[in-house]
Amino acid sequence: MGLHTKVRYVIQPQGNDRTEQMRDIIVRAVDLFDRVRPVLCPHEPVITHKYARHLSLTLTFVGFSEEEVFRILTREVVRQRRIWR
Repeated sequence: MGLHTKVRYVIQPQGNDRTEQMRDIIVRAVDLFDRVRPVLCPHEPVITHKYARHLSLTLTFVGFSEEEVFRILTREVVRQRRIWR
């Protein structure tokens, strides 16, 4: 479904348990979004679904499938949009 595993960036999420690792994935994704937002989508205040899908397809988080990463980031998108309103 995504890119071949040889062209992906591999990241080891930090944390002692799965919850901490999921939080690390979210923090890394939001930080990366904040860095590229002025170039890619300056009008968007929070992470987008399209960006979440792109990130899940281009990064490999050890211990998580691309669908799990997308699900985690999608929940964060919904949460941030709810807070932003």
